[in-house]
Amino acid sequence: MSKNSIWLLSILSVVILASCQRVQENTIIEESLSSQVFLNDSVLTSPGWMMSTGKMLVISNTSKADTLIDIFDNEGKSYARLLKKGEGPDEALFIESIQYDDRTKAFYVPDILKHVLFKITESGADGYIITTDYDPTSNETDTTDAITDLALSSYIGRMANDIYIAANHSKAGRLALINKDGTVFKMVGTYPDKKLIDERLTDIAHIDLYGPIIRVSPNGQFAAAVYSGADILTLVAINGDSIVSYDFEKALPNDIFIMNAGSDYVQGIFTDKSMLYSQDLTLSNEHVFQLYIGLSDAEMRNTDFFRDTHRSGTRQVNVYDRQGNLCRKISLDHCVKHIAVTPDEKYLYALTESSTDGYTVLRYEL
Repeated sequence: MSKNSIWLLSILSVVILASCQRVQENTIIEESLSSQVFLNDSVLTSPGWMMSTGKMLVISNTSKADTLIDIFDNEGKSYARLLKKGEGPDEALFIESIQYDDRTKAFYVPDILKHVLFKITESGADGYIITTDYDPTSNETDTTDAITDLALSSYIGRMANDIYIAANHSKAGRLALINKDGTVFKMVGTYPDKKLIDERLTDIAHIDLYGPIIRVSPNGQFAAAVYSGADILTLVAINGDSIVSYDFEKALPNDIFIMNAGSDYVQGIFTDKSMLYSQDLTLSNEHVFQLYIGLSDAEMRNTDFFRDTHRSGTRQVNVYDRQGNLCRKISLDHCVKHIAVTPDEKYLYALTESSTDGYTVLRYEL
C-alpha cells in the first residue's frame, strides 16, 4: 500500500470518527423511571418549589403556612424550619423558588411580594442567619444609565460574578441582568412581535402570556429560563468577563381570547386550545431539567391528575445540555408538579399530590 493510500485512509478514519461523535452527541436517550416515596403528607406542610443541595432537600411552603421553608436531610428527617411569614425584616410573604450556591453553601430566596432577595446561611450554634442580599428599592446610586421601563417581576437569582438575574415585565427584554447598585448590566431575550399572536394585545397583556420560570445552576455559572405559555428555552452563561445568551424558540402563545375591560385595559385569556408548556425547572451544573407539559389546556384538564387535584402536572422531564441540545427525555411513573435535581445528578426529587394521599415527595435515581 502506498504512502498516499495510507494518508487517505487516515483522513477517512478521522472523518468517520468525527461523524460518529456528532451522532452520539445528538442522540436523545429516552427512559422511564420508577420512584420511591421520600416524604409523605404527614411531614409536609404546604409544599411548593423544591431545591436540593445534595445533602439536604429544601422545600418552600405556600403562603398558607406560618413558616415558609422546611429542610430535610437525605434520610427524610426534618432538619430545620425557618423564614416565618410576615412583614418583619427576617420574614417573607411569598416564596416562588430557592437557589443553592455550592461555593458559599448559602440559599438565595426571592420574595416576589417584598421584591427582595434573602440570603440564608447556616452558622453553627446560631442556626441559620437571614440577611437581605438584594433590595432594588434601597439603591441610592445614580442609575441614569439604567433602562427606564425596567419592571422586575417574580424570580431574582444571583450568578457567580455577582450579577443578578430577574424576570422583566416590559418590552426592554424578558430577562434583566443587574449590577448590585441597580444599574442594568445586560438585557436578554426580546419579546416577539405581539402581532404574531394578536395585534389587539397591549404590551403588558402580551407579556402576561409567557409566564417565565428561571433558575441558576449551583455553581452560578449559568442560568436558564423556560415559559409556561410559550415553548422557549433561554440560556445565560458566564464567559470570562462577559455573559453570553442563547434563545431556542419553538412556539409562541396560541389561540388567545381578547377581552376588553375598558378603553385602556385589554387582557389575553387562554382558551381550551391554548398550549401549556413548562411546569417547573431545575438545574445541575451541567444540565437543564425541564418539567414539560406540551398539552393544550383542554387536554390538561382531561388528565386523571387534574381531575383528581384540579392542578396541572406532568410525567415528562426534558434534559438539555448547556448548549441547548436535548439529550434525555425522562418519563416518570407519576404526574408531578415540581422537581429538584441534586447537583451531582444522582437523584431527582418530585412533588406529587392526590386526593387520597395528600402531598408526597418522590425520589428517582438518575
